[in-house]
Parts: sequence; structure tokens; C-alpha cells
Amino acid sequence: MLAQRSRNTAPEMALRRALHALGFRYRVDLPLPGMRRRRSDLTFVRWRTVVFVQGCFWHACPQHMHAPVHNAEWWREKFEGNV
Repeated sequence: MLAQRSRNTAPEMALRRALHALGFRYRVDLPLPGMRRRRSDLTFVRWRTVVFVQGCFWHACPQHMHAPVHNAEWWREKFEGNV
């Protein structure tokens, strides 16, 4: 899991560039109130809205997916549930 980037991933950066070009302003990587270990990818403070960008890893993209070796059965079930 250490190899998986938590922020500034390619899909997240593409979304951020597109939103900024359209004039949207947002905050990046803010903690969520009441959820100590959870952080949002994008936060629109004015609209009290958060966005989570889930990349190829979490959706088991067949082109980019590299399944973890350790605890492989648990991860397989996790990915099947996500997809």
C-alpha cells in the first residue's frame, strides 16, 4: 500500500486542472470533521461539498492494476466489491 499515492495522482491532477480552468476554486487534502483518518481529495468550502477521486487501483482497472501480493485473497474480494 505504500506504493499507492494518496494525493496528486494523475486522475486527480487532471480533474483539478479542468476545474480550475473552469473557474472553480477548491481546497486540497482537507481532513473531514468527525472522521480522524479520512481526508478529502477536493473540498468546495463554499458549497460544503467534498470530492473523492478513486483511481485505477481501487477499481481494478485491467490496464493499470497491479494486485498486492500479500493477503491476495482479501484484496481480490475487496476489488470485486469495489468494481
